[in-house]
Amino acid sequence: MAVVVFDCPFCEAKGMTGTPTGHFAVPKEVIESQRKSPHAFLMTNCASCWNPISVQATHKGYTTAAQHQGFHNALANALNQHSELKAAGFACELVITPSGDETAPHHLSDAVKKAFSGAERNTKMTDGEDAAAMLYRRAVDVATKEKYPSYSNLTLHQRIKKLSEDGILPKPMVDWADHIRWIGNDGAHEPEGVTKNEVKQMQGFADAFLRYLVSMPFEVDLARGKIDAQGNPVVVPPE
Repeated sequence: MAVVVFDCPFCEAKGMTGTPTGHFAVPKEVIESQRKSPHAFLMTNCASCWNPISVQATHKGYTTAAQHQGFHNALANALNQHSELKAAGFACELVITPSGDETAPHHLSDAVKKAFSGAERNTKMTDGEDAAAMLYRRAVDVATKEKYPSYSNLTLHQRIKKLSEDGILPKPMVDWADHIRWIGNDGAHEPEGVTKNEVKQMQGFADAFLRYLVSMPFEVDLARGKIDAQGNPVVVPPE
């Protein structure tokens, strides 16, 4: 059977190969009404995380609705070959289903958002608790370093304590952070790892912490005209 090559949108594994376990041929009348080239959707799975993968197959040799049957004959033939579909001239584009649910707090840097979003994905995966715990901790770690670079030489625990001493963080949040810090360390170092319930605690803390440290101050400064929508300082010309 043929294979498709893709980068997994769930676990971010690169260059994965999968054998299509089924395909859906888009009807000719749909091709005509949408004025698109003939195409089909192929189903497979990621061998790393086992999540379902869907790709859209097209072929530059078949571009009109009149070529619909020829396209599907060629695809059926290619699927029976022991090679990558690309070798038969097919282009396979990963289909990403929009979630409609942006869970990451707003205004995070790319590095912080990558860690937080990676943690969110791992919480939904089988046995993803340890990775999620480490990524939530990394999101908080990177955010505090970015926001207060003068504290970067301190450990995360020392940094959060210092933020409290300086009146930047409230005491209850520091107490919470101290507990969550150990959960993050367990994910990295302890043989038994962390539980789903512990990860949910880390998720709640990381979300609240990042909104308090990053999102809310950004929104306040934006409302006061101190920064623009990209976070750049607004320079008010002298009168």
